[in-house]
Amino acid sequence: MSYTLATKLFGEIKVSLEEGFFDDVEDATNNRSFHLDIFDEVTEEKDFLKIGKLLDAYHELDQQAKRFLLQEYQKNNPDVHIYYDTYKEELQEELDRAFAPDEQSIEHLINKTEIASIWFNLEDEDILATFDYRLLADHGDAILVVRFDDQKRIVDLYLEE
Repeated sequence: MSYTLATKLFGEIKVSLEEGFFDDVEDATNNRSFHLDIFDEVTEEKDFLKIGKLLDAYHELDQQAKRFLLQEYQKNNPDVHIYYDTYKEELQEELDRAFAPDEQSIEHLINKTEIASIWFNLEDEDILATFDYRLLADHGDAILVVRFDDQKRIVDLYLEE
């Protein structure tokens, strides 16, 4: 059995109710792709409708997350500082290859941080959208994780190494 999730940005996504959905999707509006996971625990139409709304709002959520990351950096959030400071300290050569010196401010780096994957799961019967961010896809294993509830509120931020 499957559910066909209709989205404005990604068209129809066929989700297996037994296995979920795990594949790369492309956003043609900005020629970006990322990995999308919908866990197999999601089986109810009401939850798929929430996922569709969150996926269609992913540009808005992405900008919200980046503003939040900058705010948290300015508040000295240790996870955000560790992530970006590691790039500046340990991966400076890669930063220099990717960005001109005047493009290495924290504001610019956060703006250039991209979604590597988005995944949806149920937690306490609520849909959560998890956005995994990476600055340079080919360098470093760490990701910054920003989680949203189905009301588009940020509910969590952490560093995963």
